[in-house]
Amino acid sequence: MPAYAIFIKNKTIDPDELKAYGKKAGGAGAGYPIIALALYGPLEVLEGDPAEGVVLLQFPDMDVAKVW
Repeated sequence: MPAYAIFIKNKTIDPDELKAYGKKAGGAGAGYPIIALALYGPLEVLEGDPAEGVVLLQFPDMDVAKVW
């Protein structure tokens, strides 16, 4: 059964640090069977605090997600 990881970026505090993180984050999934279902596309927050961006990743199962 697939497993999912959801990352929510609420507010950018330091744009320069975010750029440095972004350069490293792109390679974090190398070698893992990850499917990116959503990557910072358009958002419509229906409930809760506003978000600047959301990432939704799909893994084949929970074991792979945990190893990642």
